[in-house]
Amino acid sequence: WSVTAEVAGVTAQQHLGPHVAPAIAWLRSRRDATTLLIGGRNLGAAAWAPATLQLSIRGTERVRWPVAPGFFLKQLELPAGALDAPSPYLPLEVRASNPSGAAVSLEQFDLQSPGVPMFGYADGWQEPEYNPETGRAWRWMSEEAVLWVRPASHDVTLTIDGESPLRYFDEAPIVTATVGAAEIARFKPSSDFVQRIVIPVRTLEQTAGRVVLRCSRFFVPGKNGQGDQRHLALRVYKVSVD
Repeated sequence: WSVTAEVAGVTAQQHLGPHVAPAIAWLRSRRDATTLLIGGRNLGAAAWAPATLQLSIRGTERVRWPVAPGFFLKQLELPAGALDAPSPYLPLEVRASNPSGAAVSLEQFDLQSPGVPMFGYADGWQEPEYNPETGRAWRWMSEEAVLWVRPASHDVTLTIDGESPLRYFDEAPIVTATVGAAEIARFKPSSDFVQRIVIPVRTLEQTAGRVVLRCSRFFVPGKNGQGDQRHLALRVYKVSVD
């Protein structure tokens, strides 16, 4: 697993990953239906063939997905009884097979019963990073970044905790959040910020949980086409939903 930058470092040092040996998650047994979320990266080059991601519970395959090179985010609906077991926990095994031999990194995971808010980082987000000197973790978002927010039975509050953009821009950018055609927030952060955004339940249901964040400015760290060519707009320390 590589769900944090620190854990990813240990996984890399030990030459592990789901492409080497199954990644195991212990799931609490329960009778109700659940939603499983898993995300990460196929680290192969863009032109390479997709990897195959396989999820099994108690030795029974539940799903098999093709995963193209780059970032991925998947959801799986498990029916009532799928996690019912006499023991308190049961194993989920995640395997990756890649014809190119490239590594697969598992960077997101969650599993919740109905009604519990969930979210995942989708298109436009960069990999998790960590500064061991400060103990601070973050993800960069690009000029357009998508969050998947699980529709619940009530309005959901999305909270974004980020760094002041004035550390890398000469003026504050405009940041918007849209769900479908509806703009639900617009703000202009000029310092470290915590932005809370209420998402109406009906709007979220109509777009299958897709929330799009846009920032009016971004930069590329590498110069003259060399080095880091990522589009970086905002450094985000934490995202949460409730």
